[in-house]
Amino acid sequence: MNKKLKWFLLAAALGLAVLVCHFGYFTWRRLQFFGDEDTIMGSYYPVVEALRAYGDKSNQPPRELSQLVPAFMDRLPRLDFIQKTEYQVEPDGKNWRLALYTQAHGAARIYCYRSDDSYAPAEKKRIILIYHGGWTVLRNP
Repeated sequence: MNKKLKWFLLAAALGLAVLVCHFGYFTWRRLQFFGDEDTIMGSYYPVVEALRAYGDKSNQPPRELSQLVPAFMDRLPRLDFIQKTEYQVEPDGKNWRLALYTQAHGAARIYCYRSDDSYAPAEKKRIILIYHGGWTVLRNP
C-alpha cells in the first residue's frame, strides 16, 4: 500500500472517530438533560396534585407549600439541582404558581406550573418549551 493512501485512510479513520465521539457525547448530554427534566416534573407533580386537592377541600390555595404536609403529602421534594422553589398565590386569591429555578447543565431556567396556565406577554417571550401536563420552561433572565 502506498504511503499517501495510508495517511489518507488514517486521517479518514481519525476524522470518523472524532465525529462518532462528538455525536455520542452530545447525544449523551441531551439524554442526561431530558432525564433531569423528567426528574423535576416527576418529583414536583405530586406537589401540583396536592395543591389541587388542598384547593378542592378548602376552596382556596394554601398560603405556603408547607401547609400541604402531612395531610396531602408526606414531605416536599428536594432535588440538588433546584436552586430555588417559589410558590405564590395570585392576587385573585384562587390561582397559584409554582416555579423551580435551576442552572442544571449551565442553562438558567425556570420550570413553572400555573393553576390558570396564564403568562404575561413578557413571560411568553421567554418560553422555551411547553410540556403536556401543564409545565412550562422559561429562560431565567
